[in-house]
Amino acid sequence: MLRCVPLTATLSLLLSFSIVTYGAVIDAFAKSMERNAAARADALLANMVALHQSDPVRHADLRPNTYVFNTVINAWAKSKERGAAAKAEEMLVAMDRLHASGFPGLKPDAFTYTAVIDAYAKSGYRGAASRADLLLDQMEAKYAAGDQDLKPNTCESFVSDRMCLPFNISTTTF
Repeated sequence: MLRCVPLTATLSLLLSFSIVTYGAVIDAFAKSMERNAAARADALLANMVALHQSDPVRHADLRPNTYVFNTVINAWAKSKERGAAAKAEEMLVAMDRLHASGFPGLKPDAFTYTAVIDAYAKSGYRGAASRADLLLDQMEAKYAAGDQDLKPNTCESFVSDRMCLPFNISTTTF
């Protein structure tokens, strides 16, 4: 029988683990679709970043990376919670700031922007379309300025899971 362990107990167990362990738990929260899962994933990431920043030598294996941030951003994007799109965008801004302050492995990529745009698309809030369009403009401008990690592809341009499904016309019957 499964039993839930409080987040504080989970955090104390993770103090000696690596980014891989943190990433796995964050990914589990993100995929669970439970209420407050995105906030729990966000809190776990914040704890990981705080530990790394408190002692970068001792906690070198907790150096944040794009994958872990993208996992939390995607959790917010899939969340139906109020303010989820703004939280996803806050994470994008935090990634930019941390990257600029010396974290080379923590740089927003096309997936990062797409997940935040998707969060706004699903939010239903007034002004969400304008905000999503502004983010797409930022992404395209950075790509035009030479950031190859922000090259939009078909799936990221359309921001639709249905548009990204593999489709082989030669094997599809109509």
